[in-house]
Amino acid sequence: MDPLSAFTLVSGIGNAVGGFFGQQQQTAAENQRRADLYMQQQRQYQYNAYEANARYFLDKVRYQEQVRNNITALQDVRQGQQRRLNEAIQGMRLSDQERNIKVRQAVGSVAARGQTGASAARNAAMIRAAAGRDKAIETQNLQGLKNTMAVEDRQAMRKFDAANRAAFTNVMFRPSFGPAPVVPRIQQ
Repeated sequence: MDPLSAFTLVSGIGNAVGGFFGQQQQTAAENQRRADLYMQQQRQYQYNAYEANARYFLDKVRYQEQVRNNITALQDVRQGQQRRLNEAIQGMRLSDQERNIKVRQAVGSVAARGQTGASAARNAAMIRAAAGRDKAIETQNLQGLKNTMAVEDRQAMRKFDAANRAAFTNVMFRPSFGPAPVVPRIQQ
């Protein structure tokens, strides 16, 4: 074997060994780059999931607060309605008392004037009839108030339900995150 072919052979073996180790280093570097990229993607995925869950739980707290506010608003409406009804009933009772006093005074004044017989009875009947008409009008007005309050209550309930549904849309679905990053394939 001549020296040149021996040198070529040794140099070829050296290049092959060097190429093998160079390829190993290149493969190791590529594997490390893939592992680093995977770890970065995994951290970002976990951060996004944590952030989405935190927003979701904050939205749930806000939803519960909104529902409580809606309940309070509905109770305020109903208390206002009840107060109006109580005032109307109290006013009607006072009117009844005043009307009874006026009827007795009017009937008493007829008797005091010395009227007797049919004309006195007719005057007393007319006074009582007028008082009865006033009482009927007040009763009808009270019933109208109750009907109006029933309509207002149904409207308030519809608003209450709509506000609760609108608030629920923010927490209706838990956040979804999609697939996790794929574990890289390590080359040998």
